[in-house]
Amino acid sequence: MDRTKDACRHQSNNRVIMWCKIRVLYSKGFNKSQIAFQLGLYRSTVRRYLKMDEDTLTAKLQHRRRYPRILDKYESYVCDVLSRYRFLSASQIHDWMKEQYPDLPVVCGKTVYNFVETVRRKYNLDKEGLSKRVYEKMPDTPYGEYAQIPALAAASLVALAAGGVLLLFREKGRKLRTKESLVVVGLSWILISAIGALPFFLDGCIPNYLDCLFETVSGFTTTGATILTNFDLPKSMHFWRAFTHWLGGMGILVFMLAILPSQDAGSFQLMKFESPGPQVGKLVSKVRLTATILYLIYFVFTLSELFLLKLGGMDWFNSFIVSMSTAGTGGFASTEESIREFDSVYIDVVVTVFMLVFSVNFNLYYLMLLKKFSSVFRDEELRFYLLFLFGAILAVTLDNTFRYLPYGKDFFTSLRYSAFAVTSVSSTTGFMTADFAQWSLLSQIVLLSLIHISEPTRRSYI
Repeated sequence: MDRTKDACRHQSNNRVIMWCKIRVLYSKGFNKSQIAFQLGLYRSTVRRYLKMDEDTLTAKLQHRRRYPRILDKYESYVCDVLSRYRFLSASQIHDWMKEQYPDLPVVCGKTVYNFVETVRRKYNLDKEGLSKRVYEKMPDTPYGEYAQIPALAAASLVALAAGGVLLLFREKGRKLRTKESLVVVGLSWILISAIGALPFFLDGCIPNYLDCLFETVSGFTTTGATILTNFDLPKSMHFWRAFTHWLGGMGILVFMLAILPSQDAGSFQLMKFESPGPQVGKLVSKVRLTATILYLIYFVFTLSELFLLKLGGMDWFNSFIVSMSTAGTGGFASTEESIREFDSVYIDVVVTVFMLVFSVNFNLYYLMLLKKFSSVFRDEELRFYLLFLFGAILAVTLDNTFRYLPYGKDFFTSLRYSAFAVTSVSSTTGFMTADFAQWSLLSQIVLLSLIHISEPTRRSYI
């Protein structure tokens, strides 16, 4: 009991110290993003501490366990379940409790997680089969994540071994035909996804391999669906998760064609089956040069967004994550709040612009480099897409201005959130700054229409 009181007292002191540090930095002119970067916190945490005055903080410290006590009567059940199935996560236990107790109080996932972890510590029921991540400070590894290196290195070795085995069965001088190219593309995606899931699985941050595979396939295909309920992953795993979006955005095999020497005839067949859209063409005579040009444009746009986000006060890590997810039009983020976490007009505008940029046919950017602007303006696909997009933005903005009270009938506030939501949906990126489920039925119908109409007309690369 004394040890528990000491632990509670120590945690309360830490919260008071953190509150003081945030107040001091804010008084010196630091914004929320800069404070979060300096102290290693989420921006939402900083915002929550800044909203607390001294009386509110004292009240929270005195009633710290007010909500978890609702679950105290289920402690014996949770203890019994954990003693038999220690590998279960808090969300899985929560599902079991809902089935076992229909009258279970409605609580958030974080409360359940804290309650389950308290039971684990109290009865010494640590998870079995999962290695605990140890974050050691290393001078040559960013963020001190030394424990993730073995998982990433092992996955790399598996990829090299698989590539080496395939090289043994290669027939020199043989050209790929249409049927063979189709099989190569399909099997390559399966193999790449299976290997790409290994870092998550070997690190232990996602214990189930099928969940790891789902997350990886979602990344490479830029679908953006996720199985994560707790986004407290190592930064290196978040980076790999977003990097799968960046690779999949242009196409993994297109990336390989850009950097590896290959025969042009067979390469065109691979590019044909890898690329979205019904028609495929080459920008220049050589397929490899075409792929290189496309990836250079892709890379330059990604770097441009990266530096613009950094100028807006976002830390380097989240700038990389958001830039790669925007480029892939997939929408993976490092927090469950997505872009809403940063609460910045500047960041919303930058991300909105680049979601539009990355959703346009990349052939048109190459034509711009050649100064063939008339060909760009004559493109029917671009004209239809932009006309429909701007029309949808205007309709949703006006609807939210006059009918959604939280925006206070402010046109520019409505424009900020409406333009972001419409562009995010039409580009299939999936970032979020507002809960448009609370918007009017008209706005929801427009967004639903965009999902079905914009997807066939949006980006194709070649």
